[in-house]
Formats: sequence, structure tokens, C-alpha cells
Amino acid sequence: MTLTACKVLALLIGVASAASGAALSTNAVPHEVLAFYYTWYGAVGEDGNGRHWKSVKPEAHDIADTRHYPAQGPYSSAEPAVISRHIEQAQSHGVTGFISSWWVQGTYEDKVVSPLLKPSIGKLLPEKAGTRLTRP
Repeated sequence: MTLTACKVLALLIGVASAASGAALSTNAVPHEVLAFYYTWYGAVGEDGNGRHWKSVKPEAHDIADTRHYPAQGPYSSAEPAVISRHIEQAQSHGVTGFISSWWVQGTYEDKVVSPLLKPSIGKLLPEKAGTRLTRP
């Protein structure tokens, strides 16, 4: 069945359900809302540069190598307070989990993944609280 045929079939099912008076509901369908979480940002030094932040100009809300200036300014992904704030912001917008890249043990990102996972499991996925985190 082609993609177009699937769309037509889905539309027909929706129309038939609506015509029969049956309410269409997605509430019964379990789903997750996931967001990418990038762990590679580091604190900005006095020279205006940081890990993945280049030529930061806070007074102009400008960072040379990024299109958007973070709402609360450049940050370090390794700071527990930043991680907590990001989790709270994500939660308040309906995010149920994060997707994060991890390359290899001993990297900067590796140092951030564990502090990110521990509070995320308890706050975003409370049913997984107490889950033991292990590395391969």
C-alpha cells in the first residue's frame, strides 16, 4: 500500500467514525514527547569563548556560531542547576523524555550524561525512579 493510499484510508476511517458519531480520541494512545538534549556546551570564559560558544557578546545577545541566543544566556551543560532548570522547563511544556548523544567514555559529554540521567529519570519518568544507571 502506498503512502497516499494509507493517507486516504486514514481519512476515510476518520470520516466514517465522525459520521457514525463516534468520538475520535488520541488520549487512549500512549505516547511520549521527546526532545533532543545537547550535552556539549561548556562555561564561557573571560575571553568570551566556551565549549561550543564562540565570541559571546551578552550585551548584544549574540553568539557568533549560533543562530539563537539562549533565553538565559550561554550555559554549561555540566552544571546541575542548569540541568534541573532544563528538566523543569521541559516538563512544563509536556516533554516526557530526552534524547541525548553519547560518544565514548572519558569525553566531556560522558561527564554530563550521568548527571542528566539521574534527575531526568526521577522527574520526567517517575515510574522509573530508582532505576540503576550502568555503563557498558
